Formats: sequence, structure tokens, C-alpha cells
Amino acid sequence: MGSSDTGQDVFGSIETVIDNIIGGILILEVRAGDHAVKPLYINDGFYRMLGYGKKEAEILFKNMMANIVVEDRTIVDQAITDVLKDDGSVEVEFRTVTKDGGIRWLQVRANLFSRDADRSVCAAMMLDATERKNMEEEWSRQAERMSLLSEVEGEHILDYNAKTDALIFKTAHDSGYQHDIVRQNYIERGDFENIYFEDKEKLQEIMKDALKSPKRDSVDIRIKLFDDEYRWYRLVISSIMGNEGYVTRVVGRITDIHSAKLKELELEVKAEIDLLTGVFNRGATEQLIMQSLKEEQKENSSRIHAFMELDLDNFKAINDHLGHAYGDLVLSETAEKLKNMFKGRDIVGRFGGDEFIIFMYDIEDIRNAGILAGKLCRMIQKSYPCVDGDINVTASIGIAVCKSPFMEYQELFDIADKALYTTKNNGKNGYTIYTDDTQSS
Repeated sequence: MGSSDTGQDVFGSIETVIDNIIGGILILEVRAGDHAVKPLYINDGFYRMLGYGKKEAEILFKNMMANIVVEDRTIVDQAITDVLKDDGSVEVEFRTVTKDGGIRWLQVRANLFSRDADRSVCAAMMLDATERKNMEEEWSRQAERMSLLSEVEGEHILDYNAKTDALIFKTAHDSGYQHDIVRQNYIERGDFENIYFEDKEKLQEIMKDALKSPKRDSVDIRIKLFDDEYRWYRLVISSIMGNEGYVTRVVGRITDIHSAKLKELELEVKAEIDLLTGVFNRGATEQLIMQSLKEEQKENSSRIHAFMELDLDNFKAINDHLGHAYGDLVLSETAEKLKNMFKGRDIVGRFGGDEFIIFMYDIEDIRNAGILAGKLCRMIQKSYPCVDGDINVTASIGIAVCKSPFMEYQELFDIADKALYTTKNNGKNGYTIYTDDTQSS
């Protein structure tokens, strides 16, 4: 942009000197009322700072605010207002966008030069403060990082560099290990090596959130750091924003909480276990099955599962003739047989009284549910001697087949319950598989 006639009259004799100053010198007209800004004079040093030629800048400065980072425009607006108060010079720092799309910090000192009814004229000196601001921000990040790391004596350190996608586990001095564990291409590979498979998703989520914006968070996960044993650790992380405008670093401390976590889990398990039989109680059974169904829905799985409702026949006679203590023994024996038959991801729970629920995970074929149900009936059938004649305890079973991952717990329960009563009506001591188009016993 060339100098206007007004600018030439005032500055013509020293324009060459001013153009070679390392920094920007601007004379700006601020219109009364709406505070619209129009440049009257801009030296070459200002153009060089932003990487624009005079012709390009002439177009750009038709809307000067467009060149300022959006978040900093209110700062500039306030600075203009303060300058117009004529209380002395005003100093402000803000970010501008260079021609190549980079960010440059400007340190500006401005004051009111003249004023009339229609306009005010302001003079401003601008210096490139980018290097200083970058150093200050880097010092701030390093201070935050060092503050975090200083808290972790005796603990392990996590240090993730988002620019290089490299993760470093720094070992504690008292761990007996004096080397760091380095993982390259950590997020890109996505396998989260050394993390227990059930906890990988939790770590993926916390790292994903941390990389979105600066934050602090924590998670308990199982990690295999130094040997073949997975141990429970609490990971507390802090993510740090870089000059580039995105999170460039995630640092954190890793505390061994293995013993405390095992005790905590033990208490949680006890709260979920039926004290008499040692299988899951009703609440835990329902929650575990619903959780398993939710995971199947998430995967849109094609696996087949079986929901089994089991009721002991003639159990009331045991309580009435042999006493509740003997009845408790029968329930405990039944539960042991169930636990011995169903393993892995199968779920066994006591629904209440003499009723049990079994969720058979991934049965491959509907016939397998029938085979196991028949075997279970044979295992449970038992005669208990009584003065009035032996009491024959058997099992009646109703089975709902879960073919769709979108079936709900209550739907399966209702179907299995209908199948159970079909078994009862057919003489007990057997099973019924209920499907959409057929029932078989």
C-alpha cells in the first residue's frame, strides 16, 4: 500500500529511514462512531513481518481485522477503545496470520496522534514478539511438565509426544529397572502393547480425549511393564497445548495400586455374590447379562447365546420336611454343579429361592444348549430320604435362544420363563427350548 498524500506530507523526508526499521510503524485513522480502521501509512518493515507485498496488503487491509486471529480480535477492539481515551500509550499483544498461514505474535504500542469531529488518528509501533512468546509458552509447558513429574518420585512416568507419536515409560528409581521403555508409532499402531486386552479400550478413550484439548484425567488399568505379570496401575495424565494450536504432549504418572485394587475388587465381588451358593446374586446377574448383550450390540455380533432359567422341582418339600438348613445344602450342591458345568464367559446366578439363571455365551448351535440342559437335569436329579418317603428333586429348565445382538434382557427372560412353564406343564424334570417358530422338549 502506498502512502497517502497526508502521509507523504508528514513523513516524506524520513520515509526511507522508517521503511528500513526492523518493525512496523503505522498511522491509522479511526472513524468516529463505528471505530472503523483505515491505514494512512504503513512502513515496509510491517509488510516484511507478515510476508505480504504492498499490493497484496492493499487488498488485505480493507478489512484489517480479518488478518487477526479470531480469539484475539476482542483484545484489539479493546486496545483501540483505550487509545481513543487519550490516557497515554497503550500496549497490547495479539496474534496475526502471515501470508503462508503461520501465526505471528505482534507487540504493539499505540497512542492518539490527533482528533477531530469525524476521525481520530493513531500512531502505532509494532515489534515481532513471536520468538519471545514461543519461548515463554515453552517455558510454561516445561514448568507444568516438571511440576507434574516432580510429584511422582517413586512412581513411573508416561511421556507421549504427539508430534512423533512416541511414548516413553520412565521407570522409578526404586523399581530396580534403570531403563526406559520406548514405544514408537504408539497411537498409529493402536495395539497398546503391554496393556491388558480388557483395558485397551479405556486407555484409547482417555488418550483420545487428552489429545482433543488440554485436560487432566485418570484411569485404572492393568499393565505389564517389566515382567510377565499384569499389575494394576493408576494412570494420571495431563495434556499440554503446543504453539501449533493442538495438544503436542501428554505426560503423566503411573502408580502401582495392585494390592489396593485387588482388595477393592474383592469387596466388589463379594457385593455381587450370593452368600449361600457362591454364584452371582440377582442384581449382579442381570447387570452382567445386560452388559454382555450391550457388547454384542456394539459389535453387531452374529454369535448365538442361550438364556436358561432353571427351577428346582419339589424344593418346597425339602424345606417343609427336612428343614431350611437342609434346603440350603441342596441349593449349594446345585450351584456347585452349575459352576462346574459353565465356565469362561458364561454367567451363572441365583435369581431367588430355588431359581437360577444361566447365560450361555456363544453356543455355536442351538442343539448344544439342549445337550447341556439334558445333562444338567441328569446331574441335579437326586432323591433325599425322608420319614414320609423319599423326596425326588429334579430341575425344570426353560431356554431362550439369543440369535440377534439386539435382543434385550427382559425379552430373553420372558421367553425363557414361558419355556420353563411349558416344561412344568409337561411333567417337569426336563427342558424346553423356545424359538420364534417352534418349541421342543
